[in-house]
Amino acid sequence: MLRRACWLGVVIVVLGGRADAADAPPLAVSADVMVADVVRVAVTIENTSATAFSAVEPEIRYRLAERRGEPAALAPGERHVWNVEFPSPSGPSGDVLIVLVRWHDAAGQRHSQPYARVVDTVGLLPTEAQVLVQSEPAAGHERALVQVTNATGDPLHARLVALIPEEFFTTPEAQPIDVPPRETVAVPIDVQSRGPAGTTYPLQAVVQFTQGGIPRTIVASTLLGIGVTPDRPIASPLLVGFSALAVAVVGLLAALRMARRRQVDGMSGPP
Repeated sequence: MLRRACWLGVVIVVLGGRADAADAPPLAVSADVMVADVVRVAVTIENTSATAFSAVEPEIRYRLAERRGEPAALAPGERHVWNVEFPSPSGPSGDVLIVLVRWHDAAGQRHSQPYARVVDTVGLLPTEAQVLVQSEPAAGHERALVQVTNATGDPLHARLVALIPEEFFTTPEAQPIDVPPRETVAVPIDVQSRGPAGTTYPLQAVVQFTQGGIPRTIVASTLLGIGVTPDRPIASPLLVGFSALAVAVVGLLAALRMARRRQVDGMSGPP
């Protein structure tokens, strides 16, 4: 009963613009984290575009600390790893790790791209969160719609932060949200961007709150595109995984059925 009560009944649905894989942002950013006596972070950045970038520099923030990686040049298809360390939290926590990557393109123009992930301490129970990404058209700008559902019997007092490239603009970047028990609150996020049509960029919604005296965080991501009209939803990794598993099971059952049919036909044939 205690274990079940510790689970969070919070569902976040992010509705945003859809972009094809060919229109993905020029950098692929990820962070591997190990929490022990210190928090060790390995940030990997890969240039997935067809042009070279210079002065690629990650700024990594965790809790109240900040680290900067040494600038590096990335040729097309090249990747680089930056390793940093942070002090470990003194108690259980689920805080957010934020990486803001800055770089210059071949013309010398500066760009940025955010990335965020949750860092849970060892033994912290996962939250009951589900993320779905669908289209949300908007005229003259890009829009994401964040829906936070509180499935518990207690009010949820949270802080919503929208992470976008620093050269773009949204108001407010951070705002408080209150979700009554077993209700849903929808928060639209409008972004004023600049760049050529078809340019895509990530928007990450970071929801921070306290549950049982423990800081918790949920991060939901989507891609928004300048002048891009979404035409189909993007499934979350959880749904994609279940879909792939279902396809694999169906294929296995079909193969077993065919093998059994061949065995029966062989037994019924002439000796």
